[in-house]
Amino acid sequence: MSGTSTQSHCPNCGEEMDTYCDWKPFDYFEHSCLHCGFQCWPEIGQMTLKELNAQRKDSGELKPLKKLPAFDKDKIW
Repeated sequence: MSGTSTQSHCPNCGEEMDTYCDWKPFDYFEHSCLHCGFQCWPEIGQMTLKELNAQRKDSGELKPLKKLPAFDKDKIW
């Protein structure tokens, strides 16, 4: 593994929780609290065309797309 493990404070109960950080294949964090069950990790997926176009519009720089670009979850993860 390329990442590091540490302890941090749980935002739910304030106790110490396990935190894992990695930078391959991209920066991400995972958290798990053995005191209250809080957990947080990256979810890999693709926006819907409607969601993507709304964010492109909000950026003020990108035009809407007519179809979603290719997305290979296995390639990313």
